[in-house]
Amino acid sequence: MPVADTEFLFALNPRDRKHQYAVRLLIEVSNLMVPDIAALEFQVVLRARDRNPSQVKMALLAIHEALKEVMLEKPKP
Repeated sequence: MPVADTEFLFALNPRDRKHQYAVRLLIEVSNLMVPDIAALEFQVVLRARDRNPSQVKMALLAIHEALKEVMLEKPKP
């Protein structure tokens, strides 16, 4: 089962230079797992970049929605 790391989570931001690559992987890879530690590190990095808690929450929700949308669109094996 493929595992997403923090760098992948940041690349889901459309302004990230690796965004197109991340989106392509997201579409091509099935059963992608985001470990709790990757989500935690994502939050810690955002807070270290002076994002407030509501901005962090919005970023996490955006990632959740993006992952959910892609997973729902994929055909089941």
